[in-house]
Amino acid sequence: MQIVVKQIVLVLFIFALTNNALCFSQSLNKGNDLYNKGVELAQLKKFEKALEAFFQCIEFTEGDPVLKARVYNRIGVVYGRINDNTTAYDFFIKSIHLSKENNLHGIEMSAKNNLANTLLMLGKSDSALQLKEEVYEYSKTHPAEISADLIKVNLATSYAERGEYSKAEKYFLNFLASQNSDSLAKLQGVAQMNLSKLYGLTNKWNKAIKYGKLAEQTFIKTNNKKDLVQVYKNLKWYYENINQTKQALAYSNKFIELQDEINSNYNLADLRQIKNNYETKLKEEELKNKSLMLEITKKEKQLISRKLTLIISISVLITVLAIVIYFFQRRKIKTNLNIINDIAERVSNQSKKNKLNQQKIEELEKDLTLKEEKLKSFENHVTYKQKKQVNSLADMIQKGLKTEEDWTVFLTEFSLEYKSFIDKISSKTSLSKNDIKILALQKLNLTTNEMALVMNITLGGVKKARNRLREKLNLSEEITLNEFVSKI
Repeated sequence: MQIVVKQIVLVLFIFALTNNALCFSQSLNKGNDLYNKGVELAQLKKFEKALEAFFQCIEFTEGDPVLKARVYNRIGVVYGRINDNTTAYDFFIKSIHLSKENNLHGIEMSAKNNLANTLLMLGKSDSALQLKEEVYEYSKTHPAEISADLIKVNLATSYAERGEYSKAEKYFLNFLASQNSDSLAKLQGVAQMNLSKLYGLTNKWNKAIKYGKLAEQTFIKTNNKKDLVQVYKNLKWYYENINQTKQALAYSNKFIELQDEINSNYNLADLRQIKNNYETKLKEEELKNKSLMLEITKKEKQLISRKLTLIISISVLITVLAIVIYFFQRRKIKTNLNIINDIAERVSNQSKKNKLNQQKIEELEKDLTLKEEKLKSFENHVTYKQKKQVNSLADMIQKGLKTEEDWTVFLTEFSLEYKSFIDKISSKTSLSKNDIKILALQKLNLTTNEMALVMNITLGGVKKARNRLREKLNLSEEITLNEFVSKI
């Protein structure tokens, strides 16, 4: 009986779990349907109905933080589209907090990007740009989640509006250098057009014209006539500023024709008047050029006459100078002969002095030979054992004293070579192990740089250690550490 009851309870429990799972699955499906419906309505610019669908969707997002964070983000976008930036700001913040709690980094960055756009609308450009920079850094490593290209253009545009042209230029050029996709051709054209404007504002006319023409090609390719009109207007302005009237007139004509084609709100009569003004100006410039050519011809004739007069004057001047130089050189030669005779006399005297110096050199060489013989005699008195110990110390230093064990072996060998050296100094004051190392290396006549290499410390560290050692040994300023060590 008990077994039957247990089985019935188990069946009821499984049924309840299955029923709950089905209800939860249906709830999620309902939530996703409402979310997709809201997205479609927002794309159709039916913003009120889109908000209604999104708010209904929230009721079905319990247990699904991903969907809930996405819905908050979408609601913020819709409120931004209807210029309710304060409400949009609140929903972006909700999406960001929920994404952080559940490690939904992609949704978090998308919400931060949208929040940055809202902050720009609210006039908080500093905070907006900080968020944009953060999203851009994330997009570098997660291109599938966030489009780095769009962020670059947004950053460049924002910096340009703030007057930070160098940063704007950097992001525009970065975007144009990295993107090759046909799907981003329109965005490429916008970037080229804005970069062209930036160069125009900073009076870099050649670069402004270069990127303006690139934008023209891109907009013609993508049939973007609205932006193409603005490009023609900009190019007209650039050529005006560098006084190239023909090119300015050509782009003025293109501008008027395209405006006429797309029936814009521009006053076409005014535009045609601008065209006529350019044509009149062009004719005036042609007349000026003709008059200038006549003036140039007259001036050329006058110039030729002046040149002939100048050539005759120069010829006379050269002749006079040649005569003056002749007499001057003649006088100079006499002076040089006197100088040569004086030098010859000095050379003779110097030759006599050299003979005396040669005798002194010979005496010094004899003295040096005697000293070398004494040095060889001294070297012969050095025992084989002493030579071996000195060579052993040198080998150890050359190989490097990297460990304490190496230092122990080195100091042992050193004590055998220089018996009672360390004991004599230790009897005067207490020495640390580092002090003993410094004294041993000093005894072997190592320089400060060599000590730093052997002890694997900086040059400053060696100098400080030597100064501390001098204080311990109570050495006066007149006595160097090297002199002190050599006397022991």
